Amino acid sequence: MIINLASPLWGSIAAGIILMIIAGTYHYIRTLVQLNFTEKKLSNILSEMDSLHAKYKEEIAGIKGTSLENIKNIMKQNQESTEEILAKYHRLVPPAKLAFLGEWDNMNKKTF
Repeated sequence: MIINLASPLWGSIAAGIILMIIAGTYHYIRTLVQLNFTEKKLSNILSEMDSLHAKYKEEIAGIKGTSLENIKNIMKQNQESTEEILAKYHRLVPPAKLAFLGEWDNMNKKTF
């Protein structure tokens, strides 16, 4: 069977196939370009996030050392002042409250 492309039926089918091939190729190329563009943006974002993460770790390491010492010193001073207050005013505090404060002081000593 010989296909006559000059006939309207076969000509429209051939034109439709050619248009589908052109549209498919256009869509494929557009998708590849968009994917490449998205990949570059994602790569830039990830590298920026890595640099921010490194800066964050450096900042936390710098703060952690000094802040931890400051916090320990403050807690030690608070504990010493609590002990001084308890030693000074233990006779003025009711026994139940004194027991509670003593237990509270013991709990704070265990945590640090």
